[in-house]
Amino acid sequence: MSCGTRAEIRRIERKHDTLKVSSVPASSLLSLRLLIARLQRAISVLGVSNCTRRNLYRIAFSLILVGTSTRPAASEPSPEPGRITGHLENVAGDRSSVSQVVVFLVDGDSGYPVHADTRRPIRISEDSLEINKFWTVLTDEEGGFEFKNVRPGKYRLIAQSWSKTQGVPKVPGNTSPIVMLHGIAENVELNAGQQMTAPIRQLGSGFMRIENDPKEGNAFLMISVKPMIGDAILGPYGWGKDFVSHIIGVTHMDQPHVTLFGLPDNSDVHVALLNYDNNPGVGSATFKAGQRTGNLRIVATWSNGHRDPPPRLKALTEHLAAKKMTHRDFIAGDAAQNLNDAQQKMIQLIQQDPQRQIDVAGLGPQRLIDVAAALTYVSIQKPK
Repeated sequence: MSCGTRAEIRRIERKHDTLKVSSVPASSLLSLRLLIARLQRAISVLGVSNCTRRNLYRIAFSLILVGTSTRPAASEPSPEPGRITGHLENVAGDRSSVSQVVVFLVDGDSGYPVHADTRRPIRISEDSLEINKFWTVLTDEEGGFEFKNVRPGKYRLIAQSWSKTQGVPKVPGNTSPIVMLHGIAENVELNAGQQMTAPIRQLGSGFMRIENDPKEGNAFLMISVKPMIGDAILGPYGWGKDFVSHIIGVTHMDQPHVTLFGLPDNSDVHVALLNYDNNPGVGSATFKAGQRTGNLRIVATWSNGHRDPPPRLKALTEHLAAKKMTHRDFIAGDAAQNLNDAQQKMIQLIQQDPQRQIDVAGLGPQRLIDVAAALTYVSIQKPK
């Protein structure tokens, strides 16, 4: 059987419920570990090849990655589709004739990519996060591109390429660690039956090399010009809508480092990482404008992974640990009776209002999202 065949993966999906994200009780590093544990149980029962096992782990993280995307209800009759054409431009606004650049069509409301087949924002109940399933086109020799039969709506365009690669690289296994960011087009609003032009302008000439700490690869990296709302340990649920809707590039990291070209010259860059394996890792960092190198700290329960909270969460984490507090101490009502229910409720409250404050006895008001992160750090500490 070939590596990671869809038939083998579908066989597992039919016989076991592990790939349904709705069954994952909470959205943090602990949730990722629970999802991986369920995959491991299915794999041990059904038996799969080593290469398919790695692909299943990758898909599981992909499902988490796009877990908050939504799809609008179907309407009828369907509006007449339109076309989006454009070309690449350099920082000065001059046309850039670069071919084989990958242009992603991204939903303007959610920030998630559009699926090539459904022409809708990706949704985890039906789609997996495989880059070659995103709706993309390649630029021609003059740097031009065209999306045909596009549903009316709001979109963003993201253009990037990988060194010595034509089109989208196959993931995982051979993704170049050198990525060129060719720019974005914002506020692309297409009306029914319209043909519109949306040039993609490069954001800058900045570059930097990012190295993972610890030096582990097999990860997805997302680059944005807006900060996350929470700590890295919360995974995608700590990103927030601003981070997602201002992503300027994404890549798979086969190696524990990546070099990015085309970064904004005068803006900070914010990155998030999901390391998929049988034991997951997450990371995030902010790099200042003009910074040329930087370390990306990975939080994981590996022997070489980081488990300690960042300085801003250290006092809160130590306080919660000393008082032996859990999610149940901060959730009222029936949800407080069960730890998983309390975790779910806390995440729901965070999604409703990322800046929600809650009183922590002995410390006073704290952001609920910081409490969730600190509780997760408490849970992964090594016994003393």
